[in-house]
Amino acid sequence: MPRLQDVKDEVIRPRSAGVDLDKRFLLACVRAPSSQRAGSWSLETERFGTTSAEVRRLLAWLLERRVEVVVMEAISDYWRGVYYLLQPHLNLMLVNPAHLKGIRGRKTDPSDAAFLARAGASGMVIASFARSAISASCAI
Repeated sequence: MPRLQDVKDEVIRPRSAGVDLDKRFLLACVRAPSSQRAGSWSLETERFGTTSAEVRRLLAWLLERRVEVVVMEAISDYWRGVYYLLQPHLNLMLVNPAHLKGIRGRKTDPSDAAFLARAGASGMVIASFARSAISASCAI
């Protein structure tokens, strides 16, 4: 006879962030333990531009929220500038979009940043090797 049990999402990193990249803007979402209710999570979302000044504003925003990991998809070349400005200061996970397609719960662009933050918190994704992407683009 099957036994029923309650299962909760395992959280490896309580304070995580997801950054959804677009050609014209970045949408960042921070997932952190709720101060209102134990065992629940609060999500804070902010929109940023793609200029260096805006990426530095994103960096300050993420550092202020004390995130432990930031997850971004390697979309086209959009990730490069953001990655290299944030990488010296934060624990970044650059993930392959193809690896995310099979994970349930991902539906629309506005929820992509929150989904990436949840994936980083629970360890559902693994980081790609950024240098291999650079080497491949430079090999002619």
